[in-house]
Amino acid sequence: MTKSTRHWDPWAAPTLGLWYVFLVAGLFPEAVFYVLRDAGNVVTQTAMVNSPWVITVAFASYFAYFAFHAALDGGANRHAAEGRAVQTGLIAMVAFLPLGIGLILETQLMLNPVDRMIVYIVLPPKLLAWLYLLGLIMRFYIAGNREVFARMWCVFPSAKPSGDASAAPTGETDASPTPAPDQRQTPSAAPPDHSTAYSGK
Repeated sequence: MTKSTRHWDPWAAPTLGLWYVFLVAGLFPEAVFYVLRDAGNVVTQTAMVNSPWVITVAFASYFAYFAFHAALDGGANRHAAEGRAVQTGLIAMVAFLPLGIGLILETQLMLNPVDRMIVYIVLPPKLLAWLYLLGLIMRFYIAGNREVFARMWCVFPSAKPSGDASAAPTGETDASPTPAPDQRQTPSAAPPDHSTAYSGK
């Protein structure tokens, strides 16, 4: 059984602080987008991008990139790292959806029942996905578990865990395989006794 690699990095605390800013900004991408646009004095007519989705896609892509390299550093093979990166990126897309969590308090004021249904359906998975990403980062930095991304559960069948025997490449199996049924030794009949043929000599 392999043990998880746990060590404390002196840069973990400031890096974790930056991750908190990153995650909070991802939780409110719409507000961050408008604040940045107003701070840059960019008007809507001249802006290249007029949607907070750019923050959602950019943040999710970076999280997937980070998960890929963290999984490789944690001992996962490339296929496992790619599967965990894609899964983490999809979770980050849900966590960073441009949907304000304050809308849950305004559902009674919404006249359209479809809008209320969207808030009730989308907002809980968004919060759960965000908390899941926060837990991964806290385990990675606070607990010092550098294998958290390499050993995370993955829905993709091709992304086998690094310690799974079924993920071993062909040619690295046991050197003494079980013989085929037709090659197994079967007990043969006892050899005939030829001592009587020489009893007269």
